[in-house]
Amino acid sequence: MKRRFVAVCTAAALAAGSMSTFSVANAAEGDITNIVVETINYGFDDADLQMVEDAMNEITEAEIGVHVHFLTVPISEMATKLGLQVAAGEQIDLTCTGLLTSPITLVNEGLLQPITEYVNNSEVLSSKAGDLLKACTVNGEIYAYPGSFYTAVGAAYFYDKDLAEEYNIDIPEHLDSEDELTDIFQQIVDSGMPMYPFTMGDGVNTERNYGIIYEGLGDSTYASYGVVIDPENSTEVVDWYETEEYQKQSRTHQEWYENGYVVPDSISNGYVTYDSIAQGQCFSSVGAYGTGTSEAFMKTMTGRNIGAVIIGDTYLDTTGVINASWGVPSTSEHAEEAVKFVELLYSNIDLLTLYRYGIEGVHYVKTENSRELTYPDGVDSSSVGYGSFIPLFNDEAELPVLDPLTEDFYETVESLGPEKANVSRFLGYSFDPSSVSTQVSAVTAVVSEYGPSLSCGVVDFDTIYPEFIDSLKAAGIDEIIAENQRQLDEWLAAQES
Repeated sequence: MKRRFVAVCTAAALAAGSMSTFSVANAAEGDITNIVVETINYGFDDADLQMVEDAMNEITEAEIGVHVHFLTVPISEMATKLGLQVAAGEQIDLTCTGLLTSPITLVNEGLLQPITEYVNNSEVLSSKAGDLLKACTVNGEIYAYPGSFYTAVGAAYFYDKDLAEEYNIDIPEHLDSEDELTDIFQQIVDSGMPMYPFTMGDGVNTERNYGIIYEGLGDSTYASYGVVIDPENSTEVVDWYETEEYQKQSRTHQEWYENGYVVPDSISNGYVTYDSIAQGQCFSSVGAYGTGTSEAFMKTMTGRNIGAVIIGDTYLDTTGVINASWGVPSTSEHAEEAVKFVELLYSNIDLLTLYRYGIEGVHYVKTENSRELTYPDGVDSSSVGYGSFIPLFNDEAELPVLDPLTEDFYETVESLGPEKANVSRFLGYSFDPSSVSTQVSAVTAVVSEYGPSLSCGVVDFDTIYPEFIDSLKAAGIDEIIAENQRQLDEWLAAQES
């Protein structure tokens, strides 16, 4: 069965904001500009995408004289698609600049154009993004815009609340570190619960899911650029995989594996963590916690009553901001109109709700509480016909929430914004890896080879870890770190001048 991604972003009625000073021909004058907007999906198009596109264009044509066409791109192709489009001269006016790439990389490849003037001239866009625009700035120019304004993430322990109640498992309200998980796992074993306490998943990009905060400096997947541990007090770039924190975590996971706490074949069985929970294979897992990966997301993906406990603190950094950002390709002839479209999205709640949830009565219905939406009778997340894409544009504090979210989610949203979350002191710094690109490719290959098995604890740490470190050094991680440190020092000096 195809598993449809149900984005759990949120929001409600945003008063129509004032529009910017730059102008677009009005539809009433009969001059319509066509723009093409990239939409990232999981390899299949929503059946009702054209229906929603048509409804959106009734608004955009009347308000700003712009007709929008959504071009769907599978996530497996998005990292290379833009380069091919630009080379072929294909029209593309708004593109994703995050997920599998970054604005600085796209700028270095000549694929983006600056949008500084348009953003600065828009009261809506400049005020909503605020300091987050630092993360989207390269060489003094704005090249991207954050798709969300609540981008802090943390780590969370997700568990089956019904099973916890049935077997009297004591789950604390907050976890300071992963060490406390060991006690929970032993409770589960002692309770006689007929499933594994935990799944490690496939071990890919999981280290930060256990509550350790470090500044990834642009590579949160492989930590190939080096990291800053204790970023509030340090500016030293180090190899994450040589830190005491990584070594302790890997040894702990090996102990969990040896004690029978975890699904033994999770690294190879083909199941993601929520599949293992859905099938009753295990009681719990960990994951990143953010606006799109809360309890509601896990409830939707597992079909179970899921609870979540935050591990450590949430953290807002450059990588989080640009992960779901958008930009204007260098070949676009309609940059002004494209930015105007985004401005309208963030100032017209009807248009933004259309984009996120589709058409009222077809893809959702309102409840007595106008900020809470649910599916029409006979429709659920797998059959709704719209909404399975990765959304580029969100304003979670203003959008309504879709079942199973409730208004309680707005408290989560607030905690993940720049006013409440721990904001990185390096917000705005982007490492340019172009001079060490060969080493970066080699390092990521080494991490892909060794990282998952060490993270899942399925190999002997004392045997494999030395091989891992030697391979990282042979691949050139020290050269990457030295270059990153040089660039970071220059950036810090410029902030102080």
